[in-house]
Amino acid sequence: MRVKYRCPVNAFIRLPFVFSIKANLFTFEFEIDSDGRLAFVSAIAPVTDRSMWPSIMLSATPGIAAHVNFTSPFHEIARKDLKTAEGILSLIGLKSIDFDKAEEIWLPDSPEEKKELDLYEIRRSKAERPVREWPITPFDLVARAFLAAHKGRDIETALSFYRKGRIDLVEERYIEAVYDFLFMIESLYGGGKFKSAQVESQYLNTTELQAMISETTAEETLRQIVASDTRISAAFGRDYLNKSPAAITKHLVELRGFLHHHTSSRPGIWHPDDHVRFGADAQFLQMLCMKIGYRISDSVWFNDEHVFEYQKQVVQAEKDNLILFPAPTRA
Repeated sequence: MRVKYRCPVNAFIRLPFVFSIKANLFTFEFEIDSDGRLAFVSAIAPVTDRSMWPSIMLSATPGIAAHVNFTSPFHEIARKDLKTAEGILSLIGLKSIDFDKAEEIWLPDSPEEKKELDLYEIRRSKAERPVREWPITPFDLVARAFLAAHKGRDIETALSFYRKGRIDLVEERYIEAVYDFLFMIESLYGGGKFKSAQVESQYLNTTELQAMISETTAEETLRQIVASDTRISAAFGRDYLNKSPAAITKHLVELRGFLHHHTSSRPGIWHPDDHVRFGADAQFLQMLCMKIGYRISDSVWFNDEHVFEYQKQVVQAEKDNLILFPAPTRA
């Protein structure tokens, strides 16, 4: 029996031909499209231990038909080898080997093995929530952002850090998200200081920031979000749960310094693709920076002047029959 991890490739690499390459544990296979562009790479390994084969067990739990057991043997070894090759090939035009979207395919080597196999393939993907299921956003929130724009230019940079951090978090680029959120906080509350002790002192002496850190740690929504991944949940419990604002401030400043420097010889140093390690930090900072964002935009976004102006314009739009509604959709 063999397991195959087939990964999409994003690269400016065009090849004249390909064939399988055997290296250590794996056989690597390459797929090219009709133009010769490298499109997929697969890592294939023999799995002789039958306990590592995928299986299905009927469930006694109401509402659950069966439990699927995918052991994904040699998964982390394949990831490391493909990441190393990815780094080398980046020098000649490779953008990524997307191991997180790898298809896990099981290849029996005999009719007998095929009979014993319960599952043959699993595909990992993330589907976006259908637009019709999105919550409705009141139009006045959108309209007043534009009414207030000319008076909110001094907060645009800080909010851009939040916007970029939010995009990175949604796409699970947690390291980049942490950077973006930390820059937002430093831009607003760092006082131009750059030494860690000075920055920590600035944060600790900012009552507004300390209050928002305390509010963020109490957010039940945040705890529900981090609970979806056991690794992120464990890190959250270690670094944030039941910690004082001062302790969290110290952690965030240390995180700032840790990510700002890199020494390959240091044990436990961070890896640019090990995003899950910083998932708890990214989720906490996103919630904290959202509170900061509302705080700094409140005086322009929710200003009475803009509320009244919106109300005036919506009355006029109704009178002139200018309000547009979504077109009806077919059932």
